[in-house]
Amino acid sequence: MFGGQQSTSKEQAPEKPESGAGLPNAQSEFTPQNELEQLLVLAADDASKRNEFQQEMLNGDLFIATPEAPENSRLRTIQTSENLHIRTVNRPDGGQIPAVFSSEARIAEVFGTGTGFMRMSGADLLKILVNDGAVLNPGLAYGVHWTPEALAALLGLPVRRTIEKATQIMLGTPSEPPEQLIEALRRSLDSEPEISEAWFALAIWPEIDGRSWYIDVRSSKPADEVSKMLSNVLHDAELNGLPVDIIVKNNGEAEGVGIRLKPAQTH
Repeated sequence: MFGGQQSTSKEQAPEKPESGAGLPNAQSEFTPQNELEQLLVLAADDASKRNEFQQEMLNGDLFIATPEAPENSRLRTIQTSENLHIRTVNRPDGGQIPAVFSSEARIAEVFGTGTGFMRMSGADLLKILVNDGAVLNPGLAYGVHWTPEALAALLGLPVRRTIEKATQIMLGTPSEPPEQLIEALRRSLDSEPEISEAWFALAIWPEIDGRSWYIDVRSSKPADEVSKMLSNVLHDAELNGLPVDIIVKNNGEAEGVGIRLKPAQTH
């Protein structure tokens, strides 16, 4: 959800903390420090600017606060096996959520001057945080709160869900299919002989009042391999703000629902 006075999204917005809640220096004034912050302010009141803000954020840099300040500023490469220590803030439910920032100045406003920080590619940082969610500029006048599902949708990554037997899922053909996404999926699926069938549908999850794109695949490939292959397609696709669910079943199982992405192959 985008923070700002006109926001109407159902996601939880960052709130001004109570005294002693961990954000002692958060202030209400917000003068944009860079192009990303200019777009953030515009996007809070104009939904048509949100995609431009998101692209600027993913293609540019974001900042995180660290528990300790390094002695000197320097550039370095983050190793794959390295654990990042990121300062968090309180969620409304009492849990903790990683804090990210749109400029170095915002870190000082929230955590104080002299706080350690790191600057990273926005897309790379949010991929690291995708399983936890994140909050941009907590306690300040303009920010964004992302659930793990919202981050996955933003990054074009599939959502991992635990499906209970009693969970209700309503599937159907979308009234306005995302044609470019569908064509990109078809091209990718056609190049995989181990995938025999696939369908694309709109899923409605009544229990959480949510929607997602639903890709139903029949394949002899392991589910993780299929999910990784499709994630590469989803990363560059326009998802219209919806997360993606991928289900992989064995070849020959019951047909799916929705738009057929790939017809059955005969050997």
